[in-house]
Amino acid sequence: FLQGVLNNFLLCERDRRLTLKRGSGHDHAELLEDTGITDSLAGMEFDRQWALAVMQVALNRVSAECRARRGEEALEVISIFIGGPGEAISQDAAAARLGMPVAAFRSEIHLWRQKLREYLRAEVRRTVGAPHEVEEEMNYLRQLLTAA
Repeated sequence: FLQGVLNNFLLCERDRRLTLKRGSGHDHAELLEDTGITDSLAGMEFDRQWALAVMQVALNRVSAECRARRGEEALEVISIFIGGPGEAISQDAAAARLGMPVAAFRSEIHLWRQKLREYLRAEVRRTVGAPHEVEEEMNYLRQLLTAA
């Protein structure tokens, strides 16, 4: 529904811009170049923004839980390995920074990545009409995020 509303809005805006330019001495080629993004690009951009927003919600939930369980310093290190901000470091260096054995750190990362997937799935579940659509949307979300 929201994508349909956005597409209609973008089409109306494009028509409005073109209407304002008629008779103003602009060349026809200029008008074609200034029509903005196409319908399919607008749809893809909307979907990409949706994917980023869903991912950000899931990351925020994981970050809040990690901060509550492990503290701010652990969150800073762990977030690097689950898609959050931070400068890339090796797992060995990250484990040493947290004073953990490497194997325990890897298990910790696995746990938080699982949590992230659960939160992503929960967010996607809220956006679809039927439970059987979740997996298809998750695949589409993956495609959008890897293409971004």
